[in-house]
Amino acid sequence: MDAPIDINFRAVRVSDEYELVDSPTIATRIAARLNDAEQEPRALRLLTPPVYYSLAGGIEDNRAVNDALVAAAREIGSRAFGVAEPKYADAAAREIERLASLGAVGVVWSPRAQGLFGNDAGLAELIRHAHGLGLLSMVHSAPYSIDEGLWRLWNLAGQCGGAPLVILGAFESWESIQQVRDAKGGPPGVFYDLSAMSEGYDLDHLVASMGADRLLFGTGGGDGFAETMGVIERSTIGEQDRNAILHRNAAGLFPFVETPA
Repeated sequence: MDAPIDINFRAVRVSDEYELVDSPTIATRIAARLNDAEQEPRALRLLTPPVYYSLAGGIEDNRAVNDALVAAAREIGSRAFGVAEPKYADAAAREIERLASLGAVGVVWSPRAQGLFGNDAGLAELIRHAHGLGLLSMVHSAPYSIDEGLWRLWNLAGQCGGAPLVILGAFESWESIQQVRDAKGGPPGVFYDLSAMSEGYDLDHLVASMGADRLLFGTGGGDGFAETMGVIERSTIGEQDRNAILHRNAAGLFPFVETPA
């Protein structure tokens, strides 16, 4: 089987999901996280940013986070996702352009942390801009969130002009799993990582409903790697579906990943 591609390896360990990461310390914290990751099983880890980070310096804080992520990814022979605050509008668009020039693979959006609804028209405009530069957008979904509800993110996908959209963390709650299952995956071009999913039988039901082609191995890093791998191992899906989730689907989204014919 091909080596797993973890499309959502959170590059900073936090005490809880609401911890505000200070941008001047982020490089040191990423280094500590990656040092621990050396003990984990072989995988290509695409680095993703923390959900909450300091914005005291405005767009400069975005740049500091992005520079640290890109540099750390280069050190381990991988790629990183960056951040851009939608409220910075034109400055955010320029930062997305800078991310593309640095070799980033995409942008992660966190509507509830960034203070907007997940189907905001300005966010959709920035996602289209990123897509035009070859950057993939991933967006957080929190259970029971007004800002990040699945219906809002499905509506967002419809505004993005055909750009693929990866939803992170949608399977943390049973209710969201059933929503995706009943909708057979929702709009075309919408993908989901498996981070925070807990039961193999839920994965069985999703694959039976929507197939495996839009499911991705994303873990959140740390303990999430073993936990997400455990969900796949406890499921009864076939070998082809397992390899699709662990590697092939991500290889289709990221051209820099070589995959066997």
